[in-house]
Amino acid sequence: MKNQKGFSLIEGMIILAVIGVIGFAGYYVMGRDNSEEQASIDTVKSIDSVEELPNNLEGIKTIEEIEKIAGANSETSIVNFKLESKDGKYEYIVILSDGRKLVIDAATGNVLSEETTDVIEDDKIPAGISVNVTPSEVYAIASAQSSSSIKQIEFEVEDKKVTYKVEFRDGSKVEIDATNGNIIKSEIKDEPEDEQEDQEDDQYEDEPEDEQDS
Repeated sequence: MKNQKGFSLIEGMIILAVIGVIGFAGYYVMGRDNSEEQASIDTVKSIDSVEELPNNLEGIKTIEEIEKIAGANSETSIVNFKLESKDGKYEYIVILSDGRKLVIDAATGNVLSEETTDVIEDDKIPAGISVNVTPSEVYAIASAQSSSSIKQIEFEVEDKKVTYKVEFRDGSKVEIDATNGNIIKSEIKDEPEDEQEDQEDDQYEDEPEDEQDS
């Protein structure tokens, strides 16, 4: 009786099918890993490219001008606004007491978008409280607290107080009283003084000592 050598047709088809499944699974895993790696790279890029406000607010509409553009009056007031940079443009995101939410180009004053949002009574400026500090003054006060560039300025009503919250690019934050300009809270990330010296020392640690005796 002769020994059967090689594979039958059915066995060959089964082997090809198994190889195909393994190959597809490997391709899927590699594709997923590449996607996750790209997502991680994109996240890092987005962090590194955080946009910031200019060195000063010259050329940007004042809050008084924004009030007129938004249609604020004795019955309708701004309850919250945020000044930030997006896609190379400076924008005010404004919420009014009547529920309108506007995105306004801070340089031109053009209304870029408008929608409706919910506004509760606690969001409104309490009676008898005046906002005496402008965003430009807030910028100057906050800039004196950190060497990092300013990323965002936000005005809001919280616990029946009107405040500005300033966020810096390095993650530092300053909260300022909107009635008098006093600093309420400050979270400044200071760079250690010896960090730069350590970096300079590292440049020489890797140099072979015998190179100097040539």
